[in-house]
Amino acid sequence: MKKVLTFFLILVLGSFCGVFLKIEVVEVEAKMIVVPDDFASIQEAVDSALDGDTVYIKSGEYHENVGIHKPISLVGENVDTTIIDGNPPEGFRIPITVGSDNVSVSGFKILYGSKGIGVGEVKFCSISGNRIAGNQHGIVLFNSSYCNVTKNYFELIGLSSAIQLNYAYNNLVSGNYIDNCTEGIQIWQSSYNNTIAENTITNCDDVAIRLQYTDNNTITRNDVSNSGTGTTIYVANHNTITENNYINNLEQFPSGEWEWYAKTFGYNGSQNIITQNYFSDYNGTDTDGDGIGDTAYIMNDENQDNCPLMKTIEVPIIPEFPSWTPLLTTLVVVVVLTFFFRDRLKKQGRDLMASKLFLAILCLLLLFSLLLVGSVGASSEMWSQTYGGAGEESAYSPVLTSDGGFAMAGLTTSFGAGDSDFWLVKTNETGVVPEEPSWTILHLLVVATLVGVIVRNRIGKKG
Repeated sequence: MKKVLTFFLILVLGSFCGVFLKIEVVEVEAKMIVVPDDFASIQEAVDSALDGDTVYIKSGEYHENVGIHKPISLVGENVDTTIIDGNPPEGFRIPITVGSDNVSVSGFKILYGSKGIGVGEVKFCSISGNRIAGNQHGIVLFNSSYCNVTKNYFELIGLSSAIQLNYAYNNLVSGNYIDNCTEGIQIWQSSYNNTIAENTITNCDDVAIRLQYTDNNTITRNDVSNSGTGTTIYVANHNTITENNYINNLEQFPSGEWEWYAKTFGYNGSQNIITQNYFSDYNGTDTDGDGIGDTAYIMNDENQDNCPLMKTIEVPIIPEFPSWTPLLTTLVVVVVLTFFFRDRLKKQGRDLMASKLFLAILCLLLLFSLLLVGSVGASSEMWSQTYGGAGEESAYSPVLTSDGGFAMAGLTTSFGAGDSDFWLVKTNETGVVPEEPSWTILHLLVVATLVGVIVRNRIGKKG
């Protein structure tokens, strides 16, 4: 028994030391530029920023048209009181123009202008947590990819759509709230492979979601209500439209032969996957109670949903990062119970069985801890806003999280397995990375348990 416990103690201590040997601390000074403390205008601050810097804008009204042409984060102090007004004395301008990869814009109220935010010919940008109102267009992505447009609020977009994807691909549009606009979301002009998910679109004068000359997009789990037309499809193929709510629109989909004009040029009609959506005007029955209507919902001459839902879709709120507290609590409980049952077995004269049970539990805890250390080191390490190491690092698509902080995903060649590894970053609202719960606590717990057992056995023998 003594030799076995000594062996496991050495094994745990070795893994414990191995974790420390893998840790490489990189001291990098993060830079934050504050407007108006450091510069009077947003544009001056942006021009002075270096790659990876954060330009933080305090509450106030700024009459500017800001151009961003370097990978930085532009952060407003408060989405209701940090205002960029792009309405000049004459003509129309654009309050914010993004012209660089890896740009993040969040926390602003953006008023007037031909566009609220224009994003052109870039990748890996994030537009999140802004309030956009009174513009001719809301957010326009032109020839851009791998960008996130999330959790923005739109109202009174007068000429066209709140969000427009134009020659855009592989973008995510999610969690936005669109109210009282001419149109909601437009995906058109050779855009493809975009995901439109979990948006609320209501009270649009014309079309809530428009698919035109666009292929291979996914439209899912959106609430579309009280608008002129729920969704239109024109010369758009291989798109998936599923699990959306269409509620009280004047037309859920346009009736009649919608693509008649394209067909005059020999076009055969669009082919898409439309299934398991909810329509408030569906009058079918559900005799087998599986939640799917017995008959198809006919939209127009070209489209129908063969599996219409009988109830609206509930979109769950998914936690962004799990809490590790329950895990550590569970491990402590397991150790306590192990001691309890071990003592009970010993009282019954089953010392050998008690020892085997105890060692089996410790082995499982050790294996579990090692697996967790490996997985966390590979995919969940939190780090600062500026990056460094012997290799190359990059961070993509910062998004504003529900607690006011930021989450970013990127790649590193300096850490991990040695190749290009995935890296996840989570900061608080000021850009500071909270201290990560250390997995060394788990190793200390196991080591302390083993040491306690050895000491207890030695004292017992002397007694």
